[in-house]
Amino acid sequence: MKSGFCTIAMKDRPVTEAIEAAARAGAESIELWGRAPHLPDLGDLMGFERLRKNIRDAGLVLAALGSYYRPDATDGDRPVPADPKDTEGTIGFALEAAVRLQAPIVRIWGGERNYSDYSDAQRRVVMRQIIRFADLASEEGLQVVLERHNRTLTNEWDTTERVVQTIRERVEHPELFGLCYQVPYPVPADELRRKFASDAQALMHVSLHCHLQNYQVPDTNTEDHRYPRTFLKDGIVDYSKLSPAARAAGYEGWGMIEFLPDERGSAGTDEALAKDIAFTKTL
Repeated sequence: MKSGFCTIAMKDRPVTEAIEAAARAGAESIELWGRAPHLPDLGDLMGFERLRKNIRDAGLVLAALGSYYRPDATDGDRPVPADPKDTEGTIGFALEAAVRLQAPIVRIWGGERNYSDYSDAQRRVVMRQIIRFADLASEEGLQVVLERHNRTLTNEWDTTERVVQTIRERVEHPELFGLCYQVPYPVPADELRRKFASDAQALMHVSLHCHLQNYQVPDTNTEDHRYPRTFLKDGIVDYSKLSPAARAAGYEGWGMIEFLPDERGSAGTDEALAKDIAFTKTL
């Protein structure tokens, strides 16, 4: 699998440091965190040009923009207006930033609640807004991927494919819309072990992008099932099972390392990232 690094993993550092770290570790691409200070203001045209040059000079490809456009619905058919204070979460910012960066993919979010916490009417409102975004993005030649995450329409094991397929049936260019695959989280460790293979088989064929992270069950009990991150090859999720699912689906996208491991012994940032990058290339 082609390997990449999400700069959100180093959001407390300048974006240039994240780009340089990815290059040193042997990554082939990066996904840019869609907020300042990793992104310039839209008015800073030279800032976007410098950012593209930094990526290119490091020998990397820009795989995606991880935007924060997140539609939602309240009662019935009433959409929630974008937070005017969150400029980076608007349709306009996400699309314009992606165009200026020449990013092939823009990641968006599937609302602000879990699938089962929405009524049918509210789900339809959120999906309509996602469809609108995807259609606007397709006019710019952009692919759109839906983040798989808790507190969104894609949080569950069994309904995510239905969400993606429903949207694909309604967008103007279904080939330009898909899922950003990753395992559901937080969920019990036994579910991650037991359901991962079938989940990947079901969803890689509707995925255009992929985020990778793995977890370690702590020594002390955690009732919320939030576990420390560890190296991709060492955790609860057996990522060797991703390869056959990706091949069967004809998946040609990236495998993006989303975060650095919390549990990494004495390994520094460069060593930890290089280890995960090397593992990703084996998938």
